Amino acid sequence: QKRQPKSWMPKMERGEIKYYNQYEQVDISSGEWLIMASTNYMLNDLHNWIKSQGLLFERHGQRSIADSVVTAVVGWERLRAGKAVNFEVVQKVYKHLPASSVKRGHKSLKEINPELMYTMGDLKEKHGLLTEEIWHRALTKIGEDQRDYLIAVLKRGAKIGSRPPIQLSTIHGAKGGEADNVLLLTDLSPKFAKDYAKNADDINRLLYVGVTRTKQALHIVLPKNEEKGFRF
Repeated sequence: QKRQPKSWMPKMERGEIKYYNQYEQVDISSGEWLIMASTNYMLNDLHNWIKSQGLLFERHGQRSIADSVVTAVVGWERLRAGKAVNFEVVQKVYKHLPASSVKRGHKSLKEINPELMYTMGDLKEKHGLLTEEIWHRALTKIGEDQRDYLIAVLKRGAKIGSRPPIQLSTIHGAKGGEADNVLLLTDLSPKFAKDYAKNADDINRLLYVGVTRTKQALHIVLPKNEEKGFRF
């Protein structure tokens, strides 16, 4: 009811809009994605679905693999490749090693010099390291679920140290963000569905924010119940 006049200019390239009955029908295995729902709890099933595919993602800016785990795994494989790492990386590595893989008295790294770089040989000779196994056999203090997920991610060839190509967010949280591909769930919470009758403008603005985050392809998942979803 209170539209502001705007001038619109199309891109030269043709984009696309696709509709689906279920989000599982969308192939998100390649490219840049922004995946959104109207409320946070609706992201939980999406979170588990993406994770089950071994895909790397962020939810509200938090990576699906903890930064400390990424640092430990990348650092450990650098050590195994004969390269040197700094003290902060050594700390993360030792944090995820079991006590059986470090000589007694060395796990706390009390005698290490934080100003130096360290190789695998240095750690074995002076700091009690007892193993050179591949990361998922050596760093057993990484939880089993996280370890299996990380193995699946690496099998896909993902660079775990880089920014994940998939961002998971509420529509409000994504305001100002963009991606080549947008996947939008159009289900509404009971509160939003009830508010539609009273204040359609606010709900339509939310839809507007969601659909305008895309730069190339918009993938719309239709609501399970038309009475409880965005209206097109």
